[in-house]
Amino acid sequence: MSDFYLFRSSIRDLVRFKRLVVAFILISLPSLLALFFRLNTPAKNYRADEVYAYLSTYIVFQFILVILAVVFATGSLSQEIEQKTIVYLLTRPVPRWRILLAKFAASLVAIIVTVCLASVLLAVTTFSFGGADSRSALLTNSDLHDVEDFTNRLKAANDPMSAYLWNERLPLSTKLMIEPQKLDVPGLDNLKQMGGPVPPKPQAASQGQIRRQLVRDFNDIMQDKEDPLYSPERFAKAAISTSLRTEAETKSTGEDRIRINRLLLETAYPQYITHIQTVRGLIGRDLLILPLGALAYGALFLLFATVMRRPLIWGLVFAFGWESWTPSLPDKFQMVSLMAYLRTLAPHDKPDAETVDVTQLFSGNGAGEVISNLMAWSVLLGAALIFLTLALSTFSNREYVPREDAE
Repeated sequence: MSDFYLFRSSIRDLVRFKRLVVAFILISLPSLLALFFRLNTPAKNYRADEVYAYLSTYIVFQFILVILAVVFATGSLSQEIEQKTIVYLLTRPVPRWRILLAKFAASLVAIIVTVCLASVLLAVTTFSFGGADSRSALLTNSDLHDVEDFTNRLKAANDPMSAYLWNERLPLSTKLMIEPQKLDVPGLDNLKQMGGPVPPKPQAASQGQIRRQLVRDFNDIMQDKEDPLYSPERFAKAAISTSLRTEAETKSTGEDRIRINRLLLETAYPQYITHIQTVRGLIGRDLLILPLGALAYGALFLLFATVMRRPLIWGLVFAFGWESWTPSLPDKFQMVSLMAYLRTLAPHDKPDAETVDVTQLFSGNGAGEVISNLMAWSVLLGAALIFLTLALSTFSNREYVPREDAE
């Protein structure tokens, strides 16, 4: 009963009017920005996927989630110290760790509710109740997996589809990016015979750069109106459904053509290309990962509160310093950031104009190249358990006195 009373009193303190106003502002912020983009973008250029991806990454995940975790988790303890009520709190006939755990649970509920509402409202604003059909079937960077193995299959051209793509559809520049050591890739001999200039030997590209280039190429192929992707010979041995085969044989146009071509690529390369995700699936994934992020960050900042004198300041420095730039570092450097693991589980691609980033400067890979989903789940859950255990243990054994400089 004492635990529930502490939890309930902590919740009551978190839903005061001023805090509710701040929570309302944070919940509304992503959707207001999305509405601004939508009203100021021509309808033909508006991409709901890109707007949602950008705002979800930088506003919901990287700002609202982190700032709430910093404020609420550190406030679980620092507020008691600053208000000089820590002495009375510790006189309760309840083990210290249970007191802190109850207060942390209340903070965690507040974080999860706020950030999930912000994500749902953002989705409603960007997709406007359009359902699954409102998502574009075009590939995004996070849809392509195991780039090195995929390019090896394309180069080998052992199946009709790979031979067609490698020999006829992929641009010469892409082939040279994949095989910079060879200047005899298909298409180069014809260029030499025609007397055209031979392109210089390119520098080695990272897997992230190759992925982005392949995504652009495949999107161009899927939108091509002249050369259809489907032919009975290319898919003679593929496990293609009767309904998809029937749709592919019709002369579809617009978004239907893109959707059919996307499904054909998924059928040909199921282990490399993610199945097209509906809006419901996209939001469901984010709503599953956001509580995990709240738990990991909340436990970390709770530990800050138990061992540091001014945890809020140090938490803000860590959140908007360290966690802002380390996820963009190349290769294994990004593995020291909790946000990199969250981006692996809930990848949101940036618009094409934003794809030149720190990873290109260092020739690094994206988070998905070095962090698997299993590793991300394991690290985030393990880190949350370790941080929370250390925080509870520290609070149980350390002396806390009211701050003399608190007002």
